[in-house]
Amino acid sequence: GRPALRRHQTGHDGALSAPDAAPASDQVHITVTGRHAETLAPGATKWQALGAGAGTIAPGTKLRLGAATTATLASGGTTLDLAGGSRTLVGTDLLLGLELGKAHATVPAAATGTVGVPGGAVELAATPQAPAEASIDVNAHGEA
Repeated sequence: GRPALRRHQTGHDGALSAPDAAPASDQVHITVTGRHAETLAPGATKWQALGAGAGTIAPGTKLRLGAATTATLASGGTTLDLAGGSRTLVGTDLLLGLELGKAHATVPAAATGTVGVPGGAVELAATPQAPAEASIDVNAHGEA
């Protein structure tokens, strides 16, 4: 299969560039800050280390963050800022799902979005003038 993460590079210094403003239709944009992030590709059984920087994650990929590591995922106008210790799943339909931990979800003005949580979903609906946001906390028992 294809790799779970694709990095965007520019220049000769190997620095990562910001992903394109418009997400690709089959990808979720990610920015990792810290050194303790791992991904589990669809069908894989071994977690792979994920370095800091910006890139994309394929649908069906799981992400887990360790201490002192955060990540921001963006899909279809929904942005999910993940705290250290969080676990998430990028659904095959590009739905962002929080399995464990704390996150802050946002959608821009005049937009809607959904974040999956165990047993349901958090729906965000912005007004035409203001964005919508929600703080989400899923505990070890899978309760949001």
